[in-house]
Amino acid sequence: MTSTPPAPIDATSNSKTSQPKSVTPKSASDLVRKVLPPTITFEADRSQIGSGESVTLRWTVTNVVSVEVFPGIGAITVENGHATGERVVAPTDTTNYRLIAKGAGSLVADSLVTVEVARPVRILSFTATPQKAALKGEVALAWETQGATDITLELSSAPKSSLASLSIHVGAANGYNIRIDPGVFTRFGDYQYQLTARGYGGPKQATVTVSVLQ
Repeated sequence: MTSTPPAPIDATSNSKTSQPKSVTPKSASDLVRKVLPPTITFEADRSQIGSGESVTLRWTVTNVVSVEVFPGIGAITVENGHATGERVVAPTDTTNYRLIAKGAGSLVADSLVTVEVARPVRILSFTATPQKAALKGEVALAWETQGATDITLELSSAPKSSLASLSIHVGAANGYNIRIDPGVFTRFGDYQYQLTARGYGGPKQATVTVSVLQ
């Protein structure tokens, strides 16, 4: 009896063809880390101070690797990309304070704060020439001030029955003189003039008296 050999096995009949998996390409933001620019909050608690006074500078900065404040302060400590702090300064002249923040790569940001040092307003002199005048005489008033932003001059008092009056505004003229019309002094007695200077630490006032004698 002759045996029949088994049929050959098709090795491919039950095999699975391996196909490459589909991969979605990553976006640029996935492949490259986004770099955020520095952000700055920089301010002074007062924009104007008098000579000898102080002001506090405050700052909050993010996304940075280094921070500096000029002039007079220098490098600021940065922790985990952030810097927060304050410093008391006492400039003697009007000063521009600049904060420079450097971030990753070449990103740089800055902020400017100006502190104005104002001179207190002062009346250095206020005179009448002459202080003793004749009836219908001529008188000149002169003054010198410092740091004034606005000045007014007025006749604050005069003898009874006098019709004299004066009220003028001369702006910021820190040095000035004015001639009083001789027709003002028509009555015997005292004519008092008041100077008002406005500015930082003001207003300041001074008076001068012109006596019209018999």
